[in-house]
Parts: sequence; structure tokens; C-alpha cells
Amino acid sequence: SEYTPGVLHGKSIPVSAADIGSGGSTGSAEVSVLQQLAGLAPGAKYYFRVVAESEIEGKVDTTYGLEGAFTTLPQTGEGLPDGRAYELLTPPNKGSAEDLFGEAEDERNKFSNRDVGYPSESGEEFLLETPAAFGSAAAAGQNAYVFRRGEQEKGWRTIPLVSPSPGLQSLTLAVFDPNSFSLMGITDQLGSSSGAGGVYNLSLLGPVGGPYGEIHKESGVEVGTAIVGASRDLSHVVLESTDHTLVPGLEHQTQGSNALYEWANGESTLVSVNPKGSPFQCGAMLGQVGNRAGPNAAGKRHNAVSADGSKIVFTAPDPYAANRGSGCWNGGTSNVPQLYMRSRGVTIELSAPEAGVSVPSSELYPAIYVGASEDGSKVFFVTKTELTRNDAGIHDTELYECEIVEEAEEQKCKLTRVSAGEEGSPAREPGSSGASVSFVPALSADGSTIYFTAFGALTPGASALREEYAGPANLYRYDTVTGRTVYVAAVDGRDYPSGAIFVHSWWGANARSPVALENLASWYTTPDGRYLLFASTSELTGYSTAEPSHGPGLGDCPVLDGSTGQFGHCDEVYRYDAAAAGKGEEAITCVSCDRSGARPVSDANFTSTSSVVTPAGGSVRAMSDDGSYVFFDSADPLVPQATNGTQDVYEWEARGRGGCELPVGCVHLISSGDASAPSFFLGASADGSNVFFGTHARLVPHDTDASGDLYDARIGGGFGVEGGAGPCEGDACQNPPPPPIDATPASLTFSGPENVLSEVKPKSEPKSKKKIKAKKKKKQRRKTKAKKTARHAGTVGRVGHSSTSGRAGK
Repeated sequence: SEYTPGVLHGKSIPVSAADIGSGGSTGSAEVSVLQQLAGLAPGAKYYFRVVAESEIEGKVDTTYGLEGAFTTLPQTGEGLPDGRAYELLTPPNKGSAEDLFGEAEDERNKFSNRDVGYPSESGEEFLLETPAAFGSAAAAGQNAYVFRRGEQEKGWRTIPLVSPSPGLQSLTLAVFDPNSFSLMGITDQLGSSSGAGGVYNLSLLGPVGGPYGEIHKESGVEVGTAIVGASRDLSHVVLESTDHTLVPGLEHQTQGSNALYEWANGESTLVSVNPKGSPFQCGAMLGQVGNRAGPNAAGKRHNAVSADGSKIVFTAPDPYAANRGSGCWNGGTSNVPQLYMRSRGVTIELSAPEAGVSVPSSELYPAIYVGASEDGSKVFFVTKTELTRNDAGIHDTELYECEIVEEAEEQKCKLTRVSAGEEGSPAREPGSSGASVSFVPALSADGSTIYFTAFGALTPGASALREEYAGPANLYRYDTVTGRTVYVAAVDGRDYPSGAIFVHSWWGANARSPVALENLASWYTTPDGRYLLFASTSELTGYSTAEPSHGPGLGDCPVLDGSTGQFGHCDEVYRYDAAAAGKGEEAITCVSCDRSGARPVSDANFTSTSSVVTPAGGSVRAMSDDGSYVFFDSADPLVPQATNGTQDVYEWEARGRGGCELPVGCVHLISSGDASAPSFFLGASADGSNVFFGTHARLVPHDTDASGDLYDARIGGGFGVEGGAGPCEGDACQNPPPPPIDATPASLTFSGPENVLSEVKPKSEPKSKKKIKAKKKKKQRRKTKAKKTARHAGTVGRVGHSSTSGRAGK
């Protein structure tokens, strides 16, 4: 209905009176009043007026302001798919904390993000690592927070990992329970380089925010100790350390080499033990680490500790103690690092040749760990050593599977050359140079599927490619149950995430030809291996990945055509469906390609942390377990609502999901599409119902500061306005401070626009801000009080829900 002045509309919402003071020493100073309203419905139009009462010597004088109107912000973003709603995780006012998600690279449409995070599998928790410090609980360097959703609190609770009790100084997140984040393993760096005690590490384990228990405290300045792995419930924790005093019998281990320990039930036992039961003279390391810069260097430990903690895979001798003395690798054929498993109190060599195969010492190469199934029953590695009977004469980098089998109550390794190729393939022909494995980007959790690239032709019809760093390679899928190899596509050595998985691993002083790559599994496959999410500059679906030859975006993507050098090719995100391939159907879908056919202006990617190995041991989850949801970043305007010309977060959903009827799937905007700063996808829950991302857009009314924030676009989510952002610890979630006194002339009228939704910035809860002038005579000695009250009698009334344009109720 039309608004009639003076007539009560809808439900009246009383607002408590607020004392605004005496108006200064003379009683005539101007005073700004800020009133935050709670309990308002999202997307609804309200009318209001301000009532001011001045009490002078017992006499109350009442002044009524003019009627005004405002519209509350909608609870969900316009066009959010699947019934999603925005939920704010970070505190609504972070005070003087550093800006979040605030760094972009110098190049146009190139984005970097130093604030990284990991959602729990359920989506009820999120773990954020950031240099920003909220409130008083803060580390000296990197900080970490867990955000936990609570229906009763109607918001997300902020819990800092920093606990003041152990004197945390520089926090490094090591391991966590990926399902519930109930326990955390962290490394605390104490002391200072200028202090008498120097810098040393303290390994801690406990619930989020403490109290933490000590697993290990370093005994000296030169010692380096770190938590490097754990079982899912953190009942078994693995430590890597140059401290040789944790258990007896290591007095003669080579100084500076790492010993590997397992901590369980409050006790530490040695893991770096050879099959004969003696400690490795030159130590060991968990899984495989490339380009190590210290005990906490990022490396590949993908399921190197099985989910239940019963199996630990390690490399020995420690390859980074090369040339340190007896028992250490010399970079040649002496004491070459190999792969082992510690299980049930015994050590099994995983990279030993199968029975009947003899390998001369001159042809022995390091074995480099790739990953394992969650239960540790299947372990994958690469080496140039010929380990099986059908390897003779190949002398090339090959991918192997070691399946742990029981024989006469003894655990043994059953070897399979994964990269052997299909019958009838060129790789099986006499004189073939073999697979020449390039990298291994994805491994399914159950170990049934492994994706890898190779220059060799491993299936009939595939082409043998030239082995070069920046050239194309064949992408294959191998089924460990059936033993079948399937060709997927040709990808390029400069494809996303460039620099993370395409760097050769030159261990120590090794002057021999490189044997493998870093093998960081930065592409994502579903737990059963059916779907693979990957990015490539290759034009796999007919869409041109080349930038425009002129105009915006030129030069943002890698130049792959060296003959012209005029424009590059952008990475696009693809989903591969193995089941569709098995039926002869179209198996590859480009989820990030512009459906209008417009050329790309930026790389599309599905993680801004591709070069970081997560403490959970795997890559960022960017696809739901059933493959029906995919989430990614792109600066291309893939939908009309993306008008900001910078990076946004998108959702792709398969046909049949959420009302999508297009055979190629449907693309939707997750971020606002109008923020001037880039937004970053950070991770999703296993079912895809939660999408976590960082943005500077203010997407809920109670987001009141100008800093970037962490949001969840949640199916069926959203909290009432009165819930705010939920409780926090410390002063991280204090209400925003009142605005400074405004010296502009006083007024009793509402001077802002009627539609707050489209005009007022920042977006925050509806406010009634009025300047009220209270005057009193100089001779009056009694204190003057003025009260601002939103009266029950027609002061704030709801008209009805508005549309997203904010014009309903007319």
C-alpha cells in the first residue's frame, strides 16, 4: 500500500531510549547519534521517525522528526544459485588488523593471495592462516584461526589457535583433523636470534586455542624439529628432527641428518629404522620433500601417514644430508635414497626390485614418493631404476605401485609398473624408450585411480611427444583395480599451477640426470577417482584459449606461441568424467570457458594456493565428491552480473543439479561481481553445499569494516540479522566503535536516500543517524539531557518484503 504519513504501518519495533548527554558545557553543541536496529527482516522496507526529548529542570520537551524510509539488505546475494545464502565468518570489525585478501600481483589480471584456508569435510569449520591478527590473541608472524558454525549462536565463532599459556611467538600450523578440526598440531618458534638461547622450536598438540601439550622441546639452538604428519585423529604424530636424543641409540647418527620419530600415547619411538632393525646411519624423512629450505619446508607427504597411523612411508637415507659422511648419499650410486614403510614394528623396503630382478649398483637411482591411499595399502613412487621383469632396457622415469599384501602373516610389497602402457601401444613395442613420466598431479583417496602425465605413447592412437620442460605431455588415467590405462588429453608443461609441479627434483649434490618432478598433487580428483579437475591452456573442447590480439587483457596469459609472441593462451578449468569416457561419450567439459565465445582475459584457476601443500596432506577441494559442483576463480565476465573487471568466484553445476538443464552445465556467480578488489575461492565442503571465499564486498548487513572478509555461500544457510557474526574469543568481535562527532549542522530530518540498499556504502545494518541540538540558557545550572527514542506509536514499521531492487511495498 502507499505510505501515508502519520499512519502506523505493519509491525512497530520499539527502540530503547539512549542518553546523548548534555550537549557540551553550554548545552548547545551538536551531537551525533548512531542507533543500530536488530531483528529486522532482510529485503524489507521500513518507515521511521526520530523522537527527541529534552529534560530541563524537570520539564520534558518533545520534538518529532519527519518520517523517513529505508530498505534492509537482502539476506542472500542477488542470483546466488541452489538456495545459497551468505554467512560472514570473520569478525565484522577487525579493528587495526591487517587487510585480508588484499594483495594482487603487479600484472593485470594476475592475482596472489597470502591468506589461505582449509574447510573441514563437513563444512562446519574453516581454518584460516593469515598475517592479520584479530584482537589480543596474536602471534608475532603468521596467525591461524578456526571458525566454527553454531546454530544456537546464529553465527560463526572465531577461535584463535594462539594460546598465551605456552608463550606462543611464531605459529606454524602442522597437522589437523580434517573432519572436525578438533585437534591441532602446531610448531611454536620461541626465542630470538640475538638472544642467549637463540631460536628453537616447540612441538605442541591440543584442542584449538589450547591448552596444548608438549610433544617435543628442542634441546639446542642448532636443532631443527617439526611435526610433519599424523593420523586423522592425531593419535599418532610424526616428528622430523636433527635432535638425536629423543630415544637412546642414536649417538652415532650423522650430525645434521634427520631422524624420524612417531609420538603416540605420550611416548616417542624411532621410525627411521632399516629392515634389519638398526637405525639408518644418515637418517630419513617422511614421504618426499623437494627443494627443502628447512625442517618446515613444504613437501609432498600425501598420505605418508595412513589414516589410522598404522603405516608410515619414509625415504632413507635423508637425501638432504648428502655428502655428510658415512651412510649418507654421495649424489651417485652409493647409499641411494629408497622408499620404506614402517608398519607393525617392522620396516619394509617398497622400492626394492621384485623377486628375480637384479639391479647393478651403477643402475640404481633414487625412488621418489608420490602418494598413497588413505589406508596405506597402495603406495606410488617414481624412479629410473628398473624394478620389474618387463622393464629391461628401458632406463627411463617410470611410475610404480606398491600394494601391501599379506603372505604367511608377513607384509610384502607387490610391485606394478603403472606406466607400462596398454597392449598394442607404442610404449610396448621393442626399442621403445618407455613412458618418460613427467608429473603426477592427482591420486584418489581410495587408491583406485592415479592420474599422471608422460611423454611416451601408452595407449593405441596416442602420440609419442618430445621430452621437454615447456612442451606438451600426455595426460593418462590408470585404474589400479583393472590395470587399464586411458588417455585423457594433451596438456602443456606451462599449465596451471605452473611452478608447483613442473620443477625437477635435484636432490643434494646429485649431478646425474633428474629422476622425477616435485609431484605435488595440485589437481583434484574425487575420492573414487571418477572425476578429475584440472586446468590447461590446451584447447580441449573447441573453445579458443588465446587472448585477444589487441585490447584489454593482452599479455596477461603465458605466451605459448614463440613464433608470433603477440598473445598468450589462458588456463581454463576442465572436468574429466571417466564414466562418460568408458561409454564413448564426451568426457571433458570446460567449466570456465565463456559461453559467448569471447576470448579469455585471464587464467581461470581453482586454488590460489597451488604451490602450498596443505597440512591435511592433499590439494584444495574445488569439486564436490559426486562431481556435480565445481568452484573456480576467473576475471572473465562469465555472467552479466560480473561487472567489476577483476577476479570473481564462480560455481559450475552439472546438468540436473539445481535446475540446470544445459548439457555443458551452468555457471553462476558466487562472489558479488561488483567488488573493486579480487575475490578468492578458498575451498568447499565435501558435498559442495559450502563455498568459502575471501572478498572485500560487504555481503551481509553486519559486515561493518573495510577489510577483506571470509564468507561462506551456504545452501540453506543464512542467519537472522540479530545473530551478527556469532561470538568470538578475546576482543576480536567487539562491536564497531561509534563514529566521531560530526560537526555538520544539526537536523531533525532524514537526509539520506530512501533506498539504502542501492545507495548507502558501506553496507551495514540499517541505522538512524540524527543530529539533535539541545539548547539551554547559560544561567541554567542543572544538567540537560536529551533522549532519542523510536516510539512504539508509529516510529519504525515494516511495510513488507521488497524485491532485490528495494522497491516493494509501493
